[in-house]
Amino acid sequence: MSAKDIEAVCRRVFGEGAQVTAAVELGSGMYNNVYRLELAGQERPVILRVAPEEGQQF
Repeated sequence: MSAKDIEAVCRRVFGEGAQVTAAVELGSGMYNNVYRLELAGQERPVILRVAPEEGQQF
């Protein structure tokens, strides 16, 4: 996912004011892509799991 895509997901879930301050792909998912996100104003990081594109799903 691009940084823009991650920001769009966070705005959809946390509201238009959500600001991603850090995003790290963890790479430990067997099927999903897994990211650790830090958001401005949030005490703890959140985890974002994203399924692969439809054409790459099994």
